[in-house]
Amino acid sequence: MTARTLSPVFALALTLACGAAAAASDSAAGDAAAPAFGAQQGVGAKYGAHDPRTCPTAKQPASGAPSAAQAAAYVVCNREGEFGENLYLLDHVEVTAIAKGRRYNMNEDINVPNIDVSAPVFAIRGHMTVYQCGALTTPQLMKAGFADNRGKNCNANDQPNASGLCYKDTFADWHCSMVDADHVITDTRRDVAPPPAS
Repeated sequence: MTARTLSPVFALALTLACGAAAAASDSAAGDAAAPAFGAQQGVGAKYGAHDPRTCPTAKQPASGAPSAAQAAAYVVCNREGEFGENLYLLDHVEVTAIAKGRRYNMNEDINVPNIDVSAPVFAIRGHMTVYQCGALTTPQLMKAGFADNRGKNCNANDQPNASGLCYKDTFADWHCSMVDADHVITDTRRDVAPPPAS
């Protein structure tokens, strides 16, 4: 039997088609992947903690709902940071459910800053632990009689039933946040160490 060979034109078309399919697959996987974290360099040092994490880009997904991994990352990036005299960090963040997208609702979303009213809003559920850390006692303060608070300068609040929203702003950046209002005070562990770097 005579072996068949592909014509150069057909071979090129097949190569391009396979390459396009692979690129589409990679793009789809990328759309669902959590963004790589950056950090606010040097902020955590005076708290004996890791630096608060940032999201250098918050553009994915370009359309549709964020994946659970993306939503969790955006929760972290929107919540971690230094506010006033405290550093806020998150641990054990997981988004367990993402609702079907709904339209912007003026009554429900009126206090959401810079929201794109033309883009769908997604309710989320999950859990996390929120750490509020004070600065470490300096050597000067310890000489003055203040106790060394290393390893016990934070309060940790477990939030097992958190809920919130993911939405796009008018720059097409994603924002996600959630809170468990029923456990904000009741499930707080005091004088604990900062969370480990992840």
